[in-house]
Amino acid sequence: MNDSFYRDEILSHYHAPRNYGLRSGFDIEARGSNPLCGDSVTVMLKTKNGVVADACFESKGCVISRASASMFLEHIKGKPLDSVRSAGPADVTKLLGVAVMPARVKCATLVLDVLQTAGALS
Repeated sequence: MNDSFYRDEILSHYHAPRNYGLRSGFDIEARGSNPLCGDSVTVMLKTKNGVVADACFESKGCVISRASASMFLEHIKGKPLDSVRSAGPADVTKLLGVAVMPARVKCATLVLDVLQTAGALS
C-alpha cells in the first residue's frame, strides 16, 4: 500500500470516525488530554467476559488524534482486555500506516494512554 492510501484512510477516520458519540450501557470510561497540543478524548468500552464487546469515543483535537482513536477502537473490538492492557504505542501508530513524527506520537497514542493511565483497565 502507498502513503496516499494511508493518508486517505486517516482522513476518512478523521472526517467520519467510527464509533463516535458516547452512549449508555458501557462499563469502562476514561478521559484525558494532551495539554501540549490541546487534544482531549473520552473513551468508553463495553466488556463481556473480559473481551471488548463495543467501544465509543468523543474527542477534540487534531487529525492524527481523532483518526488513531477511531482506528484503535475498531481494532480492539472482539479482543481480550489483556491485549489492550499490554498494547504499546507502536501498536497504535502501526494502525495509521505512515510514519508518525516524534512530535505527533502523543497525539496518535492519546487513546491508549487514556485507557491505560486512567486505571480504566485495572
